[in-house]
Amino acid sequence: MLAWDEYQLDSTLAQLPHMNLKQRFAKARHLPRPTGLNGALQLAGMVFSGTQHRALSDARSTARLLPLALPTARESG
Repeated sequence: MLAWDEYQLDSTLAQLPHMNLKQRFAKARHLPRPTGLNGALQLAGMVFSGTQHRALSDARSTARLLPLALPTARESG
């Protein structure tokens, strides 16, 4: 349940399409289950930089994994 549902709030974000990058990364890497951000970075041969669980550091690290998690033109076409 999303927080805005719990409090009977409406959000425009709820209506936008999204992709779960944690699940997408696991699928792209043929993992049996999704892994956390630090584990995903390690699997990709990268090292976390910054402070874990800080929004900006986590966002930057997630952005570094993005090319490895998104479908390629061959997969989507």
